[in-house]
Amino acid sequence: MFDEGVFIVDCFCPDLAFPADQLAIQAIDQNLFITDDDHDQAYLRKLESINTSILTFKPELIIYSAGTDILEGDPGCQLIITGEGIVKRDEIVFEMAVKNKVPILMLLADGNNPEVISSSIQNLKRK
Repeated sequence: MFDEGVFIVDCFCPDLAFPADQLAIQAIDQNLFITDDDHDQAYLRKLESINTSILTFKPELIIYSAGTDILEGDPGCQLIITGEGIVKRDEIVFEMAVKNKVPILMLLADGNNPEVISSSIQNLKRK
């Protein structure tokens, strides 16, 4: 039923929100749970821990949905990740892709913080 050529990583806070679509939940290969008390460093450590799973899969393309609803103060979420944490998150994902020569497509999603998005894209361009 599911495409074995696709590896889905889903990062979310199960205490605050969880995908309601049971079929979608079954398709997730790697869950990355974050909690409402995870600060930047804890969140980024968790993100870095999944690199091995993704690289074992050996993707031909990474489609990265880069949401900003995890930003502290976002009304749609109660997480406390700073703008700097989101910029570093994007850097980690892109470094993994570039280091392993995997093309990456970044989609902006969830949340609406143009300053953080702009900072992240500028940072990626500098790197």
